[in-house]
Amino acid sequence: MEGIVNSKSKTFLIFCSAFIAGIAIESFFKLRIECWILGSAALSGFFIAIIFWKNKNARLVFFMLAFFVLGFWRFEASLPRFDENNIHSFYDKNVVMRGVVITEPDKREDKIKYTLEVKEVEDVGEASGRVLVSMGLFPEFEYGDLIQVKCKIRKPEPISDFRYDNYLGKDKIFSLCYPRGGTLVEGGRGNKFLGAIFFVKNKFQEKTNQIFPEPQASFLAGLLYGARSGLPGEVLDNFSATGVTHIIAISGYNITIVSAIFLIIAYNLGISRKRAFPWVVAAIIIFVIFAGASASVVRAGIMGILVLLAKQTGRSSKIFNVLLFTCALMCMANPWVLIFDAGFQLSFLATIGLVWLAPLIGPWFKRVPTVLGIQESLVATLSATIITLPLIIFQFGRFSLVAPLANILILPAIPITMFLGFSVVGLGFISVWLGNIFSWLPWAILTYMLKVAEIFAKIEFAQIDIPNFNIIFFIGMYGWLLFYIIFGNKKLKQMPIRL
Repeated sequence: MEGIVNSKSKTFLIFCSAFIAGIAIESFFKLRIECWILGSAALSGFFIAIIFWKNKNARLVFFMLAFFVLGFWRFEASLPRFDENNIHSFYDKNVVMRGVVITEPDKREDKIKYTLEVKEVEDVGEASGRVLVSMGLFPEFEYGDLIQVKCKIRKPEPISDFRYDNYLGKDKIFSLCYPRGGTLVEGGRGNKFLGAIFFVKNKFQEKTNQIFPEPQASFLAGLLYGARSGLPGEVLDNFSATGVTHIIAISGYNITIVSAIFLIIAYNLGISRKRAFPWVVAAIIIFVIFAGASASVVRAGIMGILVLLAKQTGRSSKIFNVLLFTCALMCMANPWVLIFDAGFQLSFLATIGLVWLAPLIGPWFKRVPTVLGIQESLVATLSATIITLPLIIFQFGRFSLVAPLANILILPAIPITMFLGFSVVGLGFISVWLGNIFSWLPWAILTYMLKVAEIFAKIEFAQIDIPNFNIIFFIGMYGWLLFYIIFGNKKLKQMPIRL
């Protein structure tokens, strides 16, 4: 313990880990310990720490427990409160309420989902809380609209093995509503900046549909800003069976891989990492803004920038502190993401894979051509796939046997497709005719990726279900990966990041 006490870096890691552990334990058990009990425990610990302040070990233990209690309290404070003016207190009751659409509407084939921030309940007055409202395709509302609906408030429940209630909880949604329709009360109640972004996105989507046919148009929209509403069910099924659904989801997992490949391609085109770094970071920031700058998208962008930072500095040893601190900050902002947000977990693991696992498996692919960064892109893709595989099996209860190869064939093509697709659609704002002329290359690459997913999905054993994946195997697989990363190369901390 002496080495830990005298090391600021190790002490910092312990405090961050203790905070995250406190959130994790309360996330699992939801003990709902009263705040006064936690406060009393913290106050008692404070007085004990004063008594033993000169003892460095005792001081370390106290602060470690203090951060653990802080994490415990942070998740406790995020649980819904059922006061009389909160919409969650109206479970199983019919209400007439007014609320503002606070996120971009989620359009499906047969319905639209709106996240409402409740402002008023009839016969009650002012109210608060968020409700996920699902209604038909008409009438259609937009971000920032104040609407009125009549429905029965329902409590989210688990669906089979899927904890749907916890999944919604990460977005502070603890109520559901299924009205037959709604009425627009007033528009323009949202954030002006976000409203402008969604307006541009809609115009961009319209121009994309004018230039590209389906399903390439919807696929490109999915790549550029995560829109999935226009993709046919058959295409989504192909992506699911081949384990590449993440390519049309805005997640840190996707952004970390794509940003790493962007940097690799730039380097192999003769652009130094130092010069390419700010441009790729700027591209990530623009992408985050264009995608709506929601909390999940911002988290994804931060993870992508962290990977680039590790590769820019050339060493992985110092980035772990930054990664763990970032994780702690994200959990402080929203403690539900740690356990209940698969996207957050996948992005965190993908970052570890790209930074620490990739240098270890890189030598396996020395014979792969290095032209245009093919070798490095392959290693980056495979390292992220390997590190996230146990979590995917554990979370989703299925495993795509063809996923590693499908990802290797598809992922390296994504950065160039995004660049070309965005450029062509941008050109379409000047002239749709010009956009059509130059659309053949991104169309060909989009078609190639769709065809790869279709061919692999037809393989009989493409996907297998593992419904009862024991947590012991889950822990064992990550234990082995951790052992391999730490001890597989004793000089890993001194190795420059080659990707």
